[in-house]
Amino acid sequence: MFRAGGGPAGAPEVWNMPLIKWTFALEVKVRALDADHQNLVRLLNEFYDAAQGGHGAAVLNDTLDRLVEYTNAHFAREEALLEKHDYPELADHRIAHQRLREQVQTYRASLDGATPPSDAEVAMFLKNWLTRHIMTQDQAYSVFLRERGER
Repeated sequence: MFRAGGGPAGAPEVWNMPLIKWTFALEVKVRALDADHQNLVRLLNEFYDAAQGGHGAAVLNDTLDRLVEYTNAHFAREEALLEKHDYPELADHRIAHQRLREQVQTYRASLDGATPPSDAEVAMFLKNWLTRHIMTQDQAYSVFLRERGER
């Protein structure tokens, strides 16, 4: 699926700079969801490190599989919590989650094509999607859930 060696030519063997850092700005102030988001950041950084470190395709695919699996579990937990509290924007939130699933499937399907996306492209897409989603759509439910007693 993923080709090994997604880093630039002459890149160091070990990259020690994360793709994304967890900051207070990403907190939604609901412990369980913040913990999920922190795990997503950690898994995304693992994928990026594997890609930039020139690890083999098996390591990249395993890391991406774990990231996708955890993302789906997080989406289920988040949507269940929003449904429990009758969040008025839940339908739009579900659509955003589904669009990400579809985009990841598109990336996966293109991996065997003539011009597969680079590992770095996939990592940057996921970074941008995750930070944008947390900073906009997830922040939008933060006050709503806390007003209903979620901490």
